[in-house]
Amino acid sequence: MIETLLLNYHIYTSYVFKAKIRNGSIFLDPPENVMLKLTRCGDSATIKCSAEAQPSASFKIFFNETELVSTNKTFTIPEVNVSHFGNYSCVAKNILGTKTSNSEYLFFIEGK
Repeated sequence: MIETLLLNYHIYTSYVFKAKIRNGSIFLDPPENVMLKLTRCGDSATIKCSAEAQPSASFKIFFNETELVSTNKTFTIPEVNVSHFGNYSCVAKNILGTKTSNSEYLFFIEGK
């Protein structure tokens, strides 16, 4: 049985998060298995980030490693054009750490 416990975690400020307790042990994990999935549908493209983390991770999506394009786990480009072509990556972060996904390249598709 998994119970949920609310904890206060103090570094420089107070963080409140849920921790999983299993058999009397508290499980806290930095982001792992950070994944980025890029899908095309017609003229649009959607980028989705996911990660395993406890407490939950926040996400940032970057274009060509430096340009922040989203602070959500999902980013949609309604009409892809040549300015969108490049590498996208996802950064997952919680109070225990930060991890970056592999990048995926958005490229030209003939007839789109």
